[in-house]
Amino acid sequence: MNDRIEIEPTAVKSAGGIISSEADEARRALIALFDSAQPAAAGNQGFDTGAKLAIFARMCESEINSTINDLVAVGNRIVSLASRIQAADGDTTEGISRVATALNGFGKSPLG
Repeated sequence: MNDRIEIEPTAVKSAGGIISSEADEARRALIALFDSAQPAAAGNQGFDTGAKLAIFARMCESEINSTINDLVAVGNRIVSLASRIQAADGDTTEGISRVATALNGFGKSPLG
């Protein structure tokens, strides 16, 4: 088993954009889905269930919106971490190169 984590930072960043786009689409779909509860409640005045259904629909909408927001936040964190990993890999490569150069210098005679 390999413990090394390998990523494609460009693909991860692209996935982050897709998550945001999908979240926006989901929010638009929710508006149409849950906005129908209030007119249904208004059309059934005198019945407790209509008003309670509208309240329940708003609670569900809020919960789903919260879940969407959480998923977007996680997606943004993943993109941020991918960028950090890419930067760390670059820094590590530079550090190893400096160490190799220094070690190479030790192998040469100081007298030329």
